[in-house]
Parts: sequence; C-alpha cells; structure tokens
Amino acid sequence: MLDVLGDQFGLWHYRYNVIPVLPTYFPWDVTLMPVSILFLLLYKPHGNPFLKAGIFAVLSSYVGEPIFSWLEIYVLDH
Repeated sequence: MLDVLGDQFGLWHYRYNVIPVLPTYFPWDVTLMPVSILFLLLYKPHGNPFLKAGIFAVLSSYVGEPIFSWLEIYVLDH
C-alpha cells in the first residue's frame, strides 16, 4: 500500500497503468510478495523467518528497484 500512497502523493509515477481502474501496479504489488514468500517457504521451510525477510527486503530494494528504474518502469519525482 505504500507504493499506492507514494504514487498518489506524487513522489513517483509510472509511465502507464496496467489496469486503468486500479491504482498503478496494484496487481504487481499484491502478487510479488505472496509468490516470493511462498517460494521461500517451499525451499527453506525451517529457515529463520527474520533471515528470509531480510533477504527478501535486500533483494527487492537493492536489486529489484534499480532494475525497474533502469527499465524506466517508474520515474522518481522527489
């Protein structure tokens, strides 16, 4: 939901809407985390949950976001 708030407050914007009646990239937001977490649970079911959360956070923040910025999927305004 922070993605939707950042888009609504004008901190960033996306070049186009995936589905015009939903907030920008809402389908991506509600599927990325559950699918990623399910894969982590599938391959490491007894692993430390804090370690898995940290790995997910680091990969999505420092790998995923720069790739989306490089592909110009979203544009930072502030």
